[in-house]
Amino acid sequence: MRAEADAVAETVGALGALATAALIVGLLARVPAVVGACAVALGCGYALVVVVDGAGIDRGAPLVGALLLLVCELGYWSHEIRTTSPDEPGARARHVAWLSALVLGTLAAGVALEVIAELVRVEGVATDVLGAAAAVAAFVLLVRLGTSVGLVPRRVRGAHTEGERPEERPWRGA
Repeated sequence: MRAEADAVAETVGALGALATAALIVGLLARVPAVVGACAVALGCGYALVVVVDGAGIDRGAPLVGALLLLVCELGYWSHEIRTTSPDEPGARARHVAWLSALVLGTLAAGVALEVIAELVRVEGVATDVLGAAAAVAAFVLLVRLGTSVGLVPRRVRGAHTEGERPEERPWRGA
């Protein structure tokens, strides 16, 4: 079994090197579509190695995911810089700050998911309470987000209620 895993790792390593070379060639040839395809190939190769090893939860997964995101973002940004007009002063610094925050956020989310996956293995009332609290928090967050962007009305009126009263709509010039 170990020999099979080593053979898979060597094959995936060679495919990873090929995908990296294709990424470099695609960036030099100014073909942005290559960035996503190479990131998918690298991610699938990593997933294949993790599955073949059969070790369960891989501690390096959040880092790999964050780095793949960074590779994609930098690859597309390099194309964008070459094809658009010069930015306003400070735009590149803001973009770097945004990319840093995005990568760190991805890393934090990945670590949080690993912690949750480890907690799922533990059984008991505390895990159930934590899961219920997380579900309620996620629901509240989604409703607040939907309300703030206008997807969910702030107040829902059913068929059994009356229309707005004049004192409820002062902005309409009652």
